[in-house]
Amino acid sequence: MPETSGAEFGLLMPFVVCQSQGGPYEDEAFVAGFTCAFIEALMTHPLGSTIQRPVPPALLPQLDLIAMRHGWTMSSEPWDEAPDEWAFAEFERSPQDPS
Repeated sequence: MPETSGAEFGLLMPFVVCQSQGGPYEDEAFVAGFTCAFIEALMTHPLGSTIQRPVPPALLPQLDLIAMRHGWTMSSEPWDEAPDEWAFAEFERSPQDPS
């Protein structure tokens, strides 16, 4: 598990197309899609054979499907040290995957 003592997290850029910023898209749905797409990009252009990410637990079923599609396996556990409800997901490239 990653250490979180003293860590602060914040938005690096606003999602200006979200309703909270006056846009047409629901904030949570937009962030969920962005998060899944980011992790999928890491799988399609991997820098190693393991990816570890904190994620909202509601995304785990979708992320598992994305992982299977790209030849990765996913494991997860609750991330109790996080200030909000999060899970810690680990993705490993399947040994038979040649990429």
